[in-house]
Amino acid sequence: MEQFINSYYENNAKKLHAVINKIFSKNHGGTIGRDMEEFYGIGTDVLVGIWDKYRLGQSTYDPFKGDLDGYVYNALSMAIIDELKKQNCDKRTTKVYLLDGNGNPVLDKKTGKPVKVPIPDIRLDAPMKEDSDITWGDLIEADFDINAKAGIGITEEYSYEMKIYLGKLSKLQVKVLKLLSENYKPDEIKKILHIGPGLYNDCISAIKSFKNTKCIASLIRRDQGC
Repeated sequence: MEQFINSYYENNAKKLHAVINKIFSKNHGGTIGRDMEEFYGIGTDVLVGIWDKYRLGQSTYDPFKGDLDGYVYNALSMAIIDELKKQNCDKRTTKVYLLDGNGNPVLDKKTGKPVKVPIPDIRLDAPMKEDSDITWGDLIEADFDINAKAGIGITEEYSYEMKIYLGKLSKLQVKVLKLLSENYKPDEIKKILHIGPGLYNDCISAIKSFKNTKCIASLIRRDQGC
């Protein structure tokens, strides 16, 4: 077995590279391209794994089902499929910069470039923190009908302009705006919504960022004479 494995590495791993190239040409529509070295490395991992299992008496190779070259070919094919699936998944995953305790991007020690990490899949109705009533869905923009379903409690009829304005805000920002219109103080709002100063200030900035802020007054209930 050891001599067989070593045969894949003779002449600068000519046989290993040839098999991997063949797999790509036959099953994946062409050459490896710029990821060539990465897939050659995966091939090495596969061969090392086969050798390790053989040494430990855990090999799954069955000579009655085919020769060793066929066994290696199938193992390489499966490893390549797994890696391609992983790469496709990574491309569809939203990533953000990894930040340190001071809010600065963490740099990769090898490349010096900022490190990006994937955002895990979460439910929109999942709380941001264990002890918080604010969900991740509260941070996305939502139309006015969704606000009503979310239990925000704004049921008055508004002008077209007001609905446009509210539609630009997230559900959390609308909640903050409604509480402000009911004369709650900032500290009271943060306590009611279980949010910190940073998130509260972000909401205020978003609320004040739109030009038509005069329409905020229409949030005050009509029975208060406004």
